[in-house]
Amino acid sequence: MGRQTIIYFLICLILVSCIQKTKESKELKEQKNKIKSKTTLEYFTDKIDSDAEGIKMRTVELFDTNNICIERAVYDESEKGKQIEHFYIESKNDTMFKYWMFLFNSSSLELAAKETYFHNLKIAEWTANNGGGGSYFIDSDLSATMKFGVQFEKLFFYDKNDKLVRTKISSQDGSWITTEYVYKGDTLEKKNSYSNTGIVDSVAYFYDKKGRKIELVEGFICDSPSTKVETNYKRYYRYNDRDSLIGSSHYKDSKLFLKYEYQYNSEGNVMVENAYGGFENDDTTRLDQITEYYYSSNKLAQQTVYFGNTGHPFLMEYYKYDSFNNLIEKRKFVNNSSSEGRSYFDRRTTRYYYEYY
Repeated sequence: MGRQTIIYFLICLILVSCIQKTKESKELKEQKNKIKSKTTLEYFTDKIDSDAEGIKMRTVELFDTNNICIERAVYDESEKGKQIEHFYIESKNDTMFKYWMFLFNSSSLELAAKETYFHNLKIAEWTANNGGGGSYFIDSDLSATMKFGVQFEKLFFYDKNDKLVRTKISSQDGSWITTEYVYKGDTLEKKNSYSNTGIVDSVAYFYDKKGRKIELVEGFICDSPSTKVETNYKRYYRYNDRDSLIGSSHYKDSKLFLKYEYQYNSEGNVMVENAYGGFENDDTTRLDQITEYYYSSNKLAQQTVYFGNTGHPFLMEYYKYDSFNNLIEKRKFVNNSSSEGRSYFDRRTTRYYYEYY
C-alpha cells in the first residue's frame, strides 16, 4: 500500500468519525430536548398589594419519548394544594384507555370520562359520568354538556378506508346526538341531529387544491312544535402566495357582520390582526379590535390587544423561552375596571418548568 493510499485512507477514517460524532451530537441534543415532565404554576395578583403574587394553580404533566402526554394532575394551591383533576393513559394488550377524573361535589376525585382505543388508535367509545352539573370540554373534538347524575356514551364508526363517518352520543335518559361526516372531493360536511328537539345543525368545510380551508358553511334548523328557526352562517378565507391567512369574512343569513385582516413580516409571522364590525349599521370601516404581535429571534415575545375605537390597550402578554425554545414564562396584564369606576391592570403570571430525558 503506497504512502498516498495510506494518507487517503486515514483522511476517510477521520471524515467518517467526524460525521458520526456530528450525528451522535445532533441525536443527543434532540434527545435532551425531549420533555419528560412539565410543571405549570399559575400566579394571581394580590389586589391589596399589587406587587405580591400567590400561586393559584399547579399542573404537572408527564410525557413519553414521542412527546405524548401520558399523565396530568391539576392542583388548586389556593385550597391548600387540593387535587381537582387527574388524566392518565393505561394500555392493556392491543387496547389503550384514557381516563379523566375531576373533583365535583365530593371530597375525592370521580371518574368523569373514559376513552377506549383499538390497536390502530381508532377511538372506539367515549363514556362520561358526571357527579355534578355544568359543561366539561374534555378535548377539542370531544365535548358534551353534562346533566346531573347522567352517564354518557359516545361511539365512533369508520368506513373501510379508516375515515370517521359517524359518531353517536347517547345517555341513560334516552336522549342522543348523532354526527355524520360526509366527504365529497375537497369538501367535508358534519351534520348533527338531536333527539326529541327537532334541531339539526351542520358544518361544511371547503378546501382548495393546496388543502387550504377557503369556506365554512354552518346551518342551524329548529323545527319543533313550539319553535321554528333557520339560521345560516358562512365564512370565507383568503391567503397570500406563502399560504398565510390574510383575511376572513363572516356572514349571517347572507349579511356580512364581522371581518378579519392579517399582516405578516418577512419571516412569515403574523404582525397585526384587525377585527372590523359595525356592518349591521352599514359601517364597513369600524375597527373594533387591533392585535399586535412582536417577535425576538423568530419567537413570539409580546402580544398587545387594543380597543379599536380608542387605541387603548386592554390586554398585554409577554413570553420568555429557554435554550430549547420552550416557553418558560407568560405574563398577562388585563385592563379591568373596579366597582368605583377606576381602571387597573390585573396581572396574571404563568411559569413553566421542564425536566428532559
